[in-house]
Amino acid sequence: MGYLIAVDSGRNSTKVKAQGKELFHFPSYIGSWADRENPEYVEGDVEMEYQGVKYFIGKLAKRESDDYYQPMKESKAELETVLLTLAAFYLAGIEGGKIDLVTGVPVNRYKKDKDKLKE
Repeated sequence: MGYLIAVDSGRNSTKVKAQGKELFHFPSYIGSWADRENPEYVEGDVEMEYQGVKYFIGKLAKRESDDYYQPMKESKAELETVLLTLAAFYLAGIEGGKIDLVTGVPVNRYKKDKDKLKE
């Protein structure tokens, strides 16, 4: 049996409901990773590497990245959605295995992006 998780990676926050877990959310901030001399680790901080590029996600991005931003694109078939979804998996305690993902996409965008979303 795999994990069932619903992720809504919104412009302001990413909402997450994982099977057996309470609903939670984190700010949809994404920023470039930087080496930190005296790192402060706060619950919910996410540092990740995806396809050879390192990122800060959520509140950590706002605290530590000079170029943090919130995704404002209409399409959900973007790198930012992948990063926020992977961060959601991590924060939900999912470390691998089969994952059944439910995500919200506006109908008009689904029709345009359905093939790219499946990737």
